[in-house]
Amino acid sequence: MSDSVQTLIVGGGLAGWCTARVLAGRSTVCLATMDPRADEQASSASALAGIANPLVGRRGHPVWQADRALAALERLIDDVGSDHVDRTPGVFHPAVSSWQVDDLRRSAQERPDLATWWDAPTVSERMPWLHAPRGALVIQRGCAFSVPALLEGMEADALDRGVVLRRGWRLTAWEEDADGVTADFETPSGPSSLRCSRLLLALGSGFETFDLLAALRLHSIKGQLVRVRPREFPPGVRAVQGSGYAVPRSDGTLVVGASYEHMFDDLAPSRDVSTELLARASEMLPWIADAEIVEERAGVRVTVPDTRLPMVGVLPGQQRTWVLTGLGSKGLLMAPLLADLLPGWLEHPDSIPHEVAIQLD
Repeated sequence: MSDSVQTLIVGGGLAGWCTARVLAGRSTVCLATMDPRADEQASSASALAGIANPLVGRRGHPVWQADRALAALERLIDDVGSDHVDRTPGVFHPAVSSWQVDDLRRSAQERPDLATWWDAPTVSERMPWLHAPRGALVIQRGCAFSVPALLEGMEADALDRGVVLRRGWRLTAWEEDADGVTADFETPSGPSSLRCSRLLLALGSGFETFDLLAALRLHSIKGQLVRVRPREFPPGVRAVQGSGYAVPRSDGTLVVGASYEHMFDDLAPSRDVSTELLARASEMLPWIADAEIVEERAGVRVTVPDTRLPMVGVLPGQQRTWVLTGLGSKGLLMAPLLADLLPGWLEHPDSIPHEVAIQLD
């Protein structure tokens, strides 16, 4: 069987669904994805919760295009509907060393619209659940999400906009010609093909399967997280990012993460890693030190070494095949922004900023 659409997106993570929603009003769009429950390498699907933090790293530097990224995320939430998205406002970033105090305080001074600095006595008084003996950066514009809930909301919104979904379809090959692209898939019903005018690959770690993509300057990192149930759950807990991260959930558990393994043989979660993550997070939240581990997950993030920014553009040697990848751990902020910017870039590829343009190894 061979069907035809104008835009074919391969990949059902944050980047794929954000892009499908935006492009649906401009062309006929089909999104083909592996079943997230079966695809252990889909980092979006393996994440139970995530943080959208505009001030990242140990020094609290603004992410690329921070203001536009936050605006794009807010538009996404408005479109999907806040009632269908499990979101916790605010992110606390405790200083874990004396030198970090100056950096985080400076971030608050430079971007008071994004964050505020609280000294240790203020943290202790206002947020007694948080151990921050050197103070903390309070990122009021940050927030935490249930990633599965957000993905479900985006999928429903995209389908309402007319996006055609092909679930359980694994891309095996594609070929360009003068008139378009033919993409071949293994599907639950056997081999099938789709014809499109433009192919957009948002494959995440699936890039390693194809030689043309493997030539890009990308790196895979295994990340593990653990969901825990503490014996007590103080009121007012918010997302914390510093010695790892912890995100509260409405069911009385917390999601704690995440590991960064650059060399790995498989994607099975490790109890030793979970124990280490819990110990690290308990430096910020001492009351979770003896929490019960109720779930462990691992997935793969794709990053662009050195830049730690996404990569987008026409695949070298191709005319109609685009790549959108390398979102790493910033997918909640970068995916909505890139989706909003992509229509203009599709019309004018030369306008893609050099920071996120295609790079080869």
